[in-house]
Amino acid sequence: MSPAPITISGVGEVVRLTATAHNESEVYCAPRSVSTILVSEPCSYLTFEVAEGAAAHVILTCLAPECQVGVLVRAGAQVVVTVAAEAKTDVKLMTTIRLVGSQARAHQQVALIGHAGVQYLDCNLVHEVPVTFGRLTARRVQLGDSRGALTGMLAILPEAQKTDTYLSDKALLLGAQSQATSDPRLEIQADDVRASHGATIGQLSAEELFYLRSRGLAEETATAVLLEAFLKPALVGVPLEISEKLFHGLTTRQFA
Repeated sequence: MSPAPITISGVGEVVRLTATAHNESEVYCAPRSVSTILVSEPCSYLTFEVAEGAAAHVILTCLAPECQVGVLVRAGAQVVVTVAAEAKTDVKLMTTIRLVGSQARAHQQVALIGHAGVQYLDCNLVHEVPVTFGRLTARRVQLGDSRGALTGMLAILPEAQKTDTYLSDKALLLGAQSQATSDPRLEIQADDVRASHGATIGQLSAEELFYLRSRGLAEETATAVLLEAFLKPALVGVPLEISEKLFHGLTTRQFA
């Protein structure tokens, strides 16, 4: 038997999801509730329903080898789903956020550091009704011989006029044998929408690094500053202790 759904009904609630015997969790955010949901243990199946007028920020800091996340966003609701994690082995993450109510807003953020193995991300924003807003922001760092792949789908169904959606994916290759691919996709079945995407894969800017060093920063410090600036767009609204832990893990490994 699956675990009973967790209901969040208050304002300003912070909920920590723990692993269950079934390795799955279901969360219902009641109308007009406001919550932060922290997932710091591996979980294979996560489902969330964000009811009318509710706001939720789901933060995953630890990923199972295979993880599926499904989110349903009702009318006037807002959700942010953030992945702020390090991966030292193979990881496969699939997220699907469905905007099913008018004025629904969703933002998926991915700040992922790959140390080894293959990190595969399959991220989907599905706009099903008129007047919805979606953003997908990914910032990926590949170290060592790690490999990262992202497939991002922005889907707009025929009824979803007045949709505004955008995908941004950037990957940094910091390992001698690291690799990354990006596959952003648009599936548009409505004609009165704003939808676009952008993707880049590369290394730290030599010009920016030179500029910071010319200002007196040591190479390690200058590199750390650039790495933090690279990840920050995918960490909006994330508690400071989580983002600082991620930065520390990255710079410690980078300069080891």
